Amino acid sequence: MLVGMDSGPQQTLASLQFGYMPLIDLTNCDSFHSGYWIQLIRDCRADAVVLGTSTSERGVKIEQSCLHAANDLRIPVIVVEDLPGNYKPNQFLASELIVVESEQVVNYVRQKANLHRYSSVISGASVRYDSLRLQVKRGRRLNIKNSSHRLVWLGQPETLANLISLEAILPHLSRMRLELLFKAHPRDDGYRRGEYGQLFSGRNNNIVDVSDSDNATFFSCQPGLVLTHFSSMAIDFAFLGTPCCNVLFPESGGKIYTEMTGLKRPFLCEAGGSGNISDMASVKQELERLLFDEAVRRDQMACFDEYFDIETLQRPSVISAIEGVLLGK
Repeated sequence: MLVGMDSGPQQTLASLQFGYMPLIDLTNCDSFHSGYWIQLIRDCRADAVVLGTSTSERGVKIEQSCLHAANDLRIPVIVVEDLPGNYKPNQFLASELIVVESEQVVNYVRQKANLHRYSSVISGASVRYDSLRLQVKRGRRLNIKNSSHRLVWLGQPETLANLISLEAILPHLSRMRLELLFKAHPRDDGYRRGEYGQLFSGRNNNIVDVSDSDNATFFSCQPGLVLTHFSSMAIDFAFLGTPCCNVLFPESGGKIYTEMTGLKRPFLCEAGGSGNISDMASVKQELERLLFDEAVRRDQMACFDEYFDIETLQRPSVISAIEGVLLGK
């Protein structure tokens, strides 16, 4: 059975459903207790548990309870890490298979994680993007010239970090006469309390709040660049042809990202598949490069395509690996 709490893990695990492998709805308060999971695993007659790697406090507790139950019952556990750095190995609990985002992350986990001797690590957690792999038109990436004066900001739950980053970016967007589509994260409580009002005041001519728009409409907005701390939705945009950039100031997004993952910046940035702005003094220069330098944009998308292996569907190999665990191979 598939068990993931946060939206990222749930989307990733939903891409792996096959046969009778239910994705468990985690709304029951008893799901914090391993006894609940022992009974549910027995009721489902599960031969294995495929576990997500949530980061919310509630999600971590629920998934850990399920992991304890599976270990107590001595059934295999497969961990699927939707965001590199989310997987936190526990030397006392066993996972037979760990599925991560890319080959670069495979090497990192093998070198850094305290793995059990029989744990194996494979690439394939980007299976959640398989539907987008089917939509990719490579020719679109060869004609990467940007004629758009529109950017997207994809927020995350941490209101203060978002405000710090936006305060550093917005003046440059105004001077460059660029429009920003702002999309708040669904768990950004500060947004619902109106904490962005003062920052946006007087900038209504170049900021459009699209937080309540549906995704289909949002993805059709055709921006020239997507900015975020590390939202996975930026990856969706890049698959559809729009370069992305991680804004990782040490005072805001960078701090949150390192605290959450233990990494300084995403592996995608290291591979050149996403822009990276980490110095407030370089915002204007980096925006101009990422928006208007055709060679930079073309090279970035080529690195993105290579990192995510956009021509190869991930689902078949991941399911094959899971079936191998079930068969005791």
